Amino acid sequence: MAVDFARLDAAVMGAFREVEPILYGPRFEPDFAVPGIFDTCMVEVPGPGDGPPVLVARSTLAIRAEDLPPGYAPKPLDRVLIRDVTYDVTGAALPDAAGWILLQLGRVE
Repeated sequence: MAVDFARLDAAVMGAFREVEPILYGPRFEPDFAVPGIFDTCMVEVPGPGDGPPVLVARSTLAIRAEDLPPGYAPKPLDRVLIRDVTYDVTGAALPDAAGWILLQLGRVE
């Protein structure tokens, strides 16, 4: 039985889509709105020196490649505005086989 990925994507976006628009700001190009799934979780990282591990917040944004302007690929240092908070894309875009792209974000202070 074939999987209908368009139908599956629609169900996922219906369950997790941000109510607020996500404004994507490529460097040196016009901003655009894009739907996506924003998540923040706590991860353990090594502490300073020989200290114990510490917990830090890590934010990610998952977007569908088909929701981006034609030919555009996310890049490090692009900016994203979510819930009135600005984030930088901090690393390479991580695409998957189903057409989603995961972006690691860092909050801009």
